[in-house]
Amino acid sequence: MQESNDAPPMDEARCHAASMTSPPSLIAPILALLAIVLVTLAAYVTGYFWLGESEDYPPVPGAPMIRLRVYDSQSWAALFEPAAKTETWLTGRDTSTGYTEAY
Repeated sequence: MQESNDAPPMDEARCHAASMTSPPSLIAPILALLAIVLVTLAAYVTGYFWLGESEDYPPVPGAPMIRLRVYDSQSWAALFEPAAKTETWLTGRDTSTGYTEAY
């Protein structure tokens, strides 16, 4: 019996079959999403420290120090309130946000 030359070699056939059955890789979309999240988080943290002015003061003599981060608008102060709560949690010092009204 003679072998037919019409069939591709075994290695090529295996490669072709594997490429047709394997699902597309999800690594690229996952890395892109991770990059977007990290860039957004970095911009938020940078804005928290860069856009506000930090003031430390005791509200009452003998009371623990409080850090107040003051922003130019009420919307900035509201936006960065979660970051202030995170700073309180990380440092153990009460931190809050406030704003000054432009005249």
